Amino acid sequence: MACVRNEEELILLCARTSVNDQASERINELIGQGVDWGSIVRTASWHKVIPLLYRSLINAAAYVLPETIREQLYKYYLSNLGRNVFLAKQLLRIVDLLNAQGIATIPFKGLALASSVYGDLGLRQFNDLDLLLHKEDVFRAMDLLRAHGFHPRYPLTRDQETCLLNSNYHYEFRRHDLKVIVEIHWALAPSYSPFVIDVDRAWDASNPILLQGKSLLSIAPEDFLLTLCEHGARHCWGRLSWICDVAELINSCKHMDWPVVLQRAEELGGRRMLSLGLCLARQFFQTSLPQYVMEWTQADRLAVSLASQVRKQIFQGEAAQNGISEDRIFLFYLKTMIRPEDRVKSYLKKIMLPWPVDVTPIPPSPFLFPLYYLIRPVRLIVKYEKILLKRLLQGGAISS
Repeated sequence: MACVRNEEELILLCARTSVNDQASERINELIGQGVDWGSIVRTASWHKVIPLLYRSLINAAAYVLPETIREQLYKYYLSNLGRNVFLAKQLLRIVDLLNAQGIATIPFKGLALASSVYGDLGLRQFNDLDLLLHKEDVFRAMDLLRAHGFHPRYPLTRDQETCLLNSNYHYEFRRHDLKVIVEIHWALAPSYSPFVIDVDRAWDASNPILLQGKSLLSIAPEDFLLTLCEHGARHCWGRLSWICDVAELINSCKHMDWPVVLQRAEELGGRRMLSLGLCLARQFFQTSLPQYVMEWTQADRLAVSLASQVRKQIFQGEAAQNGISEDRIFLFYLKTMIRPEDRVKSYLKKIMLPWPVDVTPIPPSPFLFPLYYLIRPVRLIVKYEKILLKRLLQGGAISS
C-alpha cells in the first residue's frame, strides 16, 4: 500500500473488530510519535468507524490514550450503542407487525451486519432500517407502515407507486417523532445495475440470525458479499465502513462457498465489482483469502487500478468526498462493468427509468404515465448527462 499519514494508518489499524499483537504494537508506536487527534476523530466519524476506533484503542493502547480522547470516543460509542439498541427494538416491532399479516421479511445491511458479522450492536454505525420483502407484499407493507405512523418520503398515489415498483428497488418511509427511517426493498440493487442478485434465490438461501434474542432471517453470506460489493462500486467506495463490512463478513464466515461466489459473479456480470471489493479488503485490512481467489481477483488489472484510485481518494476528507459529483460516481460505476452491453444498458436505464423525485411533480393520471419516462432524462440532460454520454461513447474513456 502507498505511504499513508500516521493518522490514516492509525484509523486503518483500528477499524476492525479484532486487533492482533503486531497491530497493537504499531498503534502504540503511532500514538507515541504524536498524532492529530482532532483529524482522527473527524475522519473516523465521516467514515462511520468511530465505535471500532474506540474499542480497538481501548484494547490496544488504553494506557497511552489521552483521557480527553478516551472520554470523547466513549461518548460517541455509548450514543451509537443506545441508538442502535433503540433501532433494533423498532425493527423487531415492525417485523412482528408484518409477520402478523403474513408478510415475510429479511432485515439486511445495518442491523444484520452489526448483529451477525460484527457481533456487537454498538460496533457499526447506520442510520436506517432496511427490510427485504417479496414484491407482491410491498403494497400491504406500505399500508401497514402508514397505519403505524410512518410516512413515505415522497407523497405518491398508488398508481405512482405502482410505476416505481416496476422501475425502482426500494421505497423510504419515515416516522418523524421517533426519528426512524425504514427502507422497504424488493430487490437488492437498482434495476440499472447489471449485477442483480436473484431475489427468489436469495430468499431460498436465507438463514436465521439472532437479534436481541429473537430469530430473524438473513441473506446468506455469499449473497451478502456480492450485494456489498455491488453497493460499494455503485457509491465509488467513498466510505471506509463499506470496506470494513466486506472484510468483517469474510473474517466472520469461515465456510464461505467461494466457488459459488465466483461463479455467480461471472454469470451476473459482476466479476469486476467483486474483484474490486476483495482487492480493497486486502489492501486496507489484509483480509485473508484462498490463494485461488486472490489470483482470480488480481487477474483483473482494471479492478486493481480502480482499487488504487479508491485508496488515493478515500482520505481526502469529507469536503472532497461530498464534492464528487453524481456523474463522476456513475462513471466510476460504469468502469466496474466488464461487458460493454452492460454499460450501455445501465446508462440507458439510469437516465430513463423514473425515480420518486421524477414522479412526484406529475399529477396522478393514467394519461400522464408516459411523462414519467420523459421527465427524468430531460432533467438529467439539463444537469449533466451530456458529459456522461460523451465520455461513455469515447472509446478510451471506459476501458475494459
